[in-house]
Amino acid sequence: DMEADLGIDSIKRVEILGAMRERFPHLPELEAAELAELKTLGQVASRLSGGVTDAPGKLSVPTPSPAPSEMKSASLPENLVSVAVARELPSPDRIFPDFPQGGIVIVSDDGTGLAGALGASLEGLGLAPVILSCAPPVNGKRRIEWNGESEDDLAQIIAGLAGNGGIISGCVFAMPPDRAKSTYGPMSAFLLAKHLAPFLNIKDTAGRRFFVTVSRMDGCLGTGGADFDSIHGCLSGLAKTAGLEWENVFCRAIDIEPGLDLSLEAEFISGEILDPDLRITETGRGTRGRMTLDFRPAVLSDTASMPAPENPVFLVSGGARGVTAACVTALAQKWGGRYILAGRSQHFTTEPDWAQNASSEGQLKEAAVRHLQGTGEKPSPKAVTALVREVSASREISRTLSEIRRAGGEAIYIKADATDPAALASALAPITAETGPITGLIHGAGVIHDKPLHQKDAADFIKVFKTKTDGLAALMNCVDPASLKHLVTFSSAAGFFGNPGQCDYSMANEALNKAALAFSKKHPGCRVVSFNWGPIDGGMVGPELKSHFEKRGVDVVPLAHCTEIFTRALSGGNETGIQLLVGSSMQEADSNREIVGEHRAVATFGLAAAPFLADHAIGEKPVLPTVCAISVLAEACERLYPGFHAAKVSDYRLFTGVTLDPSKNSALEVSVRQTSKNGNGLAFDVSVTGTNGKKGVNHYGATVKLLPGRPEPPTYLHFVSIPQNAENGTVFYQDKTLFHGPRFRVVEKVIHRSEKKLTALCRAPRVCASELGRFATDSMNPFAADALLQCLLVWIRRTLSLPSLPTAAACVENFRPVKPGDAFYVSLDVTRAELPTVTADITAHDEDGLVLFRISGAQATASESLNKHF
Repeated sequence: DMEADLGIDSIKRVEILGAMRERFPHLPELEAAELAELKTLGQVASRLSGGVTDAPGKLSVPTPSPAPSEMKSASLPENLVSVAVARELPSPDRIFPDFPQGGIVIVSDDGTGLAGALGASLEGLGLAPVILSCAPPVNGKRRIEWNGESEDDLAQIIAGLAGNGGIISGCVFAMPPDRAKSTYGPMSAFLLAKHLAPFLNIKDTAGRRFFVTVSRMDGCLGTGGADFDSIHGCLSGLAKTAGLEWENVFCRAIDIEPGLDLSLEAEFISGEILDPDLRITETGRGTRGRMTLDFRPAVLSDTASMPAPENPVFLVSGGARGVTAACVTALAQKWGGRYILAGRSQHFTTEPDWAQNASSEGQLKEAAVRHLQGTGEKPSPKAVTALVREVSASREISRTLSEIRRAGGEAIYIKADATDPAALASALAPITAETGPITGLIHGAGVIHDKPLHQKDAADFIKVFKTKTDGLAALMNCVDPASLKHLVTFSSAAGFFGNPGQCDYSMANEALNKAALAFSKKHPGCRVVSFNWGPIDGGMVGPELKSHFEKRGVDVVPLAHCTEIFTRALSGGNETGIQLLVGSSMQEADSNREIVGEHRAVATFGLAAAPFLADHAIGEKPVLPTVCAISVLAEACERLYPGFHAAKVSDYRLFTGVTLDPSKNSALEVSVRQTSKNGNGLAFDVSVTGTNGKKGVNHYGATVKLLPGRPEPPTYLHFVSIPQNAENGTVFYQDKTLFHGPRFRVVEKVIHRSEKKLTALCRAPRVCASELGRFATDSMNPFAADALLQCLLVWIRRTLSLPSLPTAAACVENFRPVKPGDAFYVSLDVTRAELPTVTADITAHDEDGLVLFRISGAQATASESLNKHF
């Protein structure tokens, strides 16, 4: 076993295989997930043997990462740092339940009564809930006792449920609000996921299979309150990572506001289980509505907005080595101060005799072999690595202490387990007696043991999880929280996005994020930052692993940028952001997912949820705008393939418009059928039909093409800005050329109008997301898109003296989002005007002609009879 016997973990395996492929380019390429399944050298050799041909190659030499003293202030690339923010969500649409009758759903009992209420709701969907309880079964309900810790017992329970043809359709794990009163906790959630993996992650037609977690923080995923147990936040990391590892399972984390009625909680959870949107991995539900977490660019000024602290004293876990050490050194250069570095590694004042004349790693290994042989011990790779690692760690600690001192700070190292509060406090006592109280905490300690969920050991889970969570608790035990000036946690993008093979690491880092958010609310005078680092060049990322990330489209962040981000963030106030994401998104577009048959869902529209629609009234009746109908068609496909973008909507057809009743919602059935998979692209036929007693009424139809990411925008080459028949845009809304209300009044000025052409200056309005409802997306700005069709109506009215309404579009292409407040141009080119139909190509672009949005073959019907509607 490479890991158990040789000490070669998953990261080192990627690096070794990468080096082999440099030497032998014709070796087949293995993905990290596949490599994780290969445990022995024989398995690797067998897998590689089929693809080897005789081809000489070059051996690559890894480039060493820079020492901390070489770190200098760096300018930061745009959008390298983002801040996690809350984003409002509309109520979820609902798939048509396609669960197998009697499909088993395991529901954990959190002691609140939720399990019973949710069980009743699940029964209404034709499912058979089975309640796992840490107490003996009561009331004759179908309950099974499990203590939350025994793997063997859980494996037997699950095997028994799946026996005799039983189908396990899902699992809902709810974290007990008071974990002290229950044996169910993070380990229980992990074990359930681990042992359910082979029963849930099955590619078949037995309907949606799901794994859902329920926390009770604040109903806002930790962004709205301060008095909650941050460990509940770990469930998001589990659900997100499981969703990445299990492509056949619907996974979601739900955070419910405490104190709600149990029937409402059950309704929320059932609604999330039926949500067709696979892009959403976590939601918050409560009296403040529905939300999720998103990220937006953060601005970190190179000019401090906060004064430098006087005589700061920092306690740092994991700070003697790696990225944390580089960041602490940069901080010492900026602020000076004292730094107490705590770690588990031994720091030798005098190195062992066998190592003293060995300077390089190779020499150390040779010396370690000789030393082991001299003691009569077998020099196994694992034993040699352990000796070399111990000496290398001590040397790195010495270098870090020297670097901090040279940078202008004072530094001392203490050997203490950061997860042991008593040991840490004991080691600190004589030091703080001299330095004074600790004013800042930097929690950088962390370990990883990467394996897929179904292969991960409980012992590894505990080690990874507790290093982060118990480590922070131990550090906090050493300080007076009220007098703390800085709290810094080194979390990970693996927490925010999830990461295959790292469910424990993701869970632990999500708990750190929530702890930081809560602490910032309780102690607004303390600068709190939780850095969600992406892969760092020079951290645990060598050249080969760097290449692996780059192939995934994930940026590897230079170490110099990390130290600059670190010092800038600590010099700013909490308004800069608490949870900062460093690097690019780790979300990938996965085209391996396959939608079998027809995917059907019910979408609900109403003026209460989207008040802006009241400004699109024809004849005083609010009507769903054409661009919103196109948005519904596009999003119906986008939400089935996270990471993909609706680059093109073709053959859009309006059959019967949707009139919105102010007194009630309108429910529409959206049907999606995948028609092709061509290269990176996916194509779908989409239709929208009426419900609410209007069965068989077709409303809209189109063909939608998805691509991974947005295509590069073309340039519009026929931009005419020479004034001709120019008019102020307000005139069109006053003289009933256009029927649009205030929020849709986006045409500021017609610059040019001629026989076949129109050029207009437009501006997207600033409208609150709460007014947009389901149309508050980055994919398509409904007001900017509607400007194109408004320009068509203006041309027809001014040129043909007729009112008109849009009816069809041959092709709609979306290249770049138009942000609220942005100005842009619309250029219209009439291609045919044979009444009652007028056809035109319409393009939204910037002043340089860069195309933002385009409708080719847009059609409108012009008729005197429409005057009564304007």
